[in-house]
Formats: sequence, C-alpha cells, structure tokens
Amino acid sequence: MVARPGGRARTLQAKALDIYSVNDKGALGDGRTDDTAAINAAILEVHRAGGGEVIFGSSPSPYHVVGPILLPSNVAINLNGQTLVGRSFNEGVMFATAMVRGDTLVRNHRASDHDGAVLYSSVRNGTIRRCAIAFDFQNFNVSCSITDVATFEALQFGVFFQCFYMSLTNCSARGPSDRTKAAFAFTGNNNLISLLRVSATMESGFLFEGGTTSVSLIGCSCEGGGGSAVTFRGDCLGISIDAGYWEAIPGTVFDFRAADVCSVSFRGNYVNYADTILDDGGPQSPATLFGSFDSSNYLANIGIAHGNRTYRGRMLLSCPRNFIRYEIPFANDAPTEAPAHWTIGPSIQVARDTAFTGRSLSDVRSRSRLHYGAPIPLAREGDVGDPFPGTIDRSRITMATGTAAVATVDSGITWRPNSLRATFVFTLVDNGGAHKLFGDIYGDQLVRQDRSNKRILLEQYQGRVRLRVGDIDNRSGGASITGSLQICT
Repeated sequence: MVARPGGRARTLQAKALDIYSVNDKGALGDGRTDDTAAINAAILEVHRAGGGEVIFGSSPSPYHVVGPILLPSNVAINLNGQTLVGRSFNEGVMFATAMVRGDTLVRNHRASDHDGAVLYSSVRNGTIRRCAIAFDFQNFNVSCSITDVATFEALQFGVFFQCFYMSLTNCSARGPSDRTKAAFAFTGNNNLISLLRVSATMESGFLFEGGTTSVSLIGCSCEGGGGSAVTFRGDCLGISIDAGYWEAIPGTVFDFRAADVCSVSFRGNYVNYADTILDDGGPQSPATLFGSFDSSNYLANIGIAHGNRTYRGRMLLSCPRNFIRYEIPFANDAPTEAPAHWTIGPSIQVARDTAFTGRSLSDVRSRSRLHYGAPIPLAREGDVGDPFPGTIDRSRITMATGTAAVATVDSGITWRPNSLRATFVFTLVDNGGAHKLFGDIYGDQLVRQDRSNKRILLEQYQGRVRLRVGDIDNRSGGASITGSLQICT
C-alpha cells in the first residue's frame, strides 16, 4: 500500500496508473536541446510518489539525450513511439539503472544486491539512435522488462550484469557495429532471463558470460555477423535456443571457443548461409559441454557461394568433453560420411537420420542412426541395408580390375590395437560368383569365421581400420562388396 498527502491509501497496481509527462518537466523534443535533465526530473517525481508511468509527448523531432536516463524501481517509461538520439554511435549511454540517495538519482553500479536492485520497472515503445550503449543495466530484476524497442547506430543494444527475472520482447538492434561488442551482452551472473523475438543485424549478436543460467531465446535472430551470432564464455547453464533465425553469417553461429561448463539445447533453429555453424573450441578446449542439437534444426544453403562469400557450413566438433548429442538430417543423395568441411573428433556422438524422399526403394532402407567415437564408439539400429550400392556404412571401397584384383575397405573406425572389438560381414560378387566373408577383429588381430578362399588382411591406414580383400576376379570391372563393418558394443 502507498499513500500520498491528502489522498487515500492505494495499492501499487493502482498507483502505476498515474502518468507523468517528461514535457511537463521541460523536455522539448526539438532534436537539439539536451532533454536528459528534464526526463530524469520526471522519473524522480514518479519515484517520490511511489511509482507510475513516465510518458514522452508527441514531437515531430527526436528527443536529444546526452544521457544517461536513470531508471530506479517502480517506474514504467513509455517512449510513446518517439525517437531518442544521443551524440554519436560510439559515445555515451542512453539508459542506466539507478537508485535514489538523498533525493537524488544515482547509478546503481557496484551497489549491493539489496540497495541497488531495480524492481518492477520497464522501458517500451520507441527507438534509440546514436549511442555506444542503449541500456547499461545492473540488477534489473523482478518483473523488469524492455519491450518494443529498436536501436540504430548504437554499438550495443544492452549490457546486462547481475539481472534476474527480467525479459526482452520484440527488440532489435542494427549497425554499424563492432564484432568485439555483442549487441546483447549478458556479462555475468544473469539468471532466469527471457528473450522473445529479439534480433540483431550486427557483427556479433548475443554474448552469455560466466554465471549465466536459465536463459531462453525464443524466435531470436542474428544476420550478417562477421563475428559470432551467439557466444558463450565461462559457465553458462540451462540455456535454450528455440526457433531461431540465423542467416548470412560469415563468422560463427554458435561459438563455444571461450566456454567452460555449458549446457545448451538447440531446437527448431533455421540456419541459412553460415560459414561455421558450431565451434566447440577444438581438441585443446577446456570446455565441458552438455545438451542437444536435434534434427529439428534446419541447415540450408550450406557449402555454397553467395555473392562474394563462400559459406562452408562447418561443424567443428572435436572438444574432448563435448557431450552435446547431435542429430543431423542428411539428404538421400548425400555421402555417408560427414561433409568435407566438418571436423568431428573421436569423442563426439552424432546421430544421423537420412531423409525419406520416396525416390527409390532404397529410401525405405536408408534410415540409420550411428553413434561413434569414444567411449562408446559405434552403435547401429534399424534396417540400414545398403542405401548406396557398392558401399559399406561409413566406409570407402576401392577395387582394382584384373584376375587377381585387390579391394580396400577404409572404415571410419579408429585404430585401437589394444582395445578394438569389431565384426564384419561382407558379400563379394565377382566374375567367379558370390562369396560370403565374415569374421571378428580383436585389437590388431583378425579372426576369420567363413570358409572362403579369398584373402583378407587387417591393417592401419591414417589412424583408421582398413581391410584389404584379395584374390578377386574382377576382369569385367563390375565386382562389388556390400555388407557391414561395425564395432561391437
């Protein structure tokens, strides 16, 4: 309950209906006069009265604001469709969180959680131009929000630190920009944050830094990012990125190169024209990553040139502690191995679902799910059949011609002479008829189980398992090997 002199006590909800105009405090909105002091005077009056709304009046010109506009608790700022313009695109802060001390608004930076917390405040309905940071907010907390705000010619839409239970909705940021400064930077200890339909047409889109937990991005986007669309630094836990739109990014879409412990789920994202889709930092990365990248994420126009750029569509997945589960759809006419520009380390688990197109009978049999890499190297499920005649799942076969030809089967299985356990079942068809070849592999030893007189040798080739099949009558050049070579799990 709040009370005012000469009035009855009212609830805070009723009090929030009170409206105070910045024009009543002397703001001109003529595009030349600095209106910062008048705006802050209206905000302080609202705070003294126990809360309410500060509204901008109609003006044919923008409000010139050197800034910062100071926002304490219980104040709703309605820009009323107006534009606020600062001094230059790389100078100054437009809005900053604040508290009241000695009847004066002061910034709440470095204040304690209790003294410096901003509660039940908001900014909505307007445009901000020409400043370095539109919102420099700390302790912007319970029920606080920024809604329907666009920034232009601002290096950063917002820098948020130690914010809890706040939201951004229908917000956008457009350049010019600096790839070292994310448009939306959550720089630490930000928890339970909601971003709904938030977009950046900037060099770098979103940054989540150490101590950030329970953050959802729903329908968010980044376009034209030469840096990273979404960057993770330090510990970031419980992050969900759903139904995003990531397009024309010559840099990295999802960047974990500076991450520590992260748990992130990706669902229903549309990635179009991207050079690097995801980078986990590589074999030397200290990161530990958990989560999922499922088959609902759609990758379009990958590995092609557009304009003067080539978007390679790389997935760089070789961090030894990357436990994200990847499910990636492959077209039926795609090769069985990962694309050439992808890097998939031995510890990465990837599930690959080949799409059904109904173009041939083999489509019905080409659906497979493969998990490979340590510590469970490979598992197969379903009727994988032989979707590509003359091949074996995840293997390359080369075969010479002649009466005593040799074929090599180069698998994707890592050579482990002290711990490998695998099995193979081949059908060889040559000019002499059909032959069944099968057996087991124990480390660097091959044990035949069939009765064929065809020679089979086991050897290492470029760190992978190779089987060399000899005595093939391939005078016609039409001999083939089909079947299965897989690790026993």
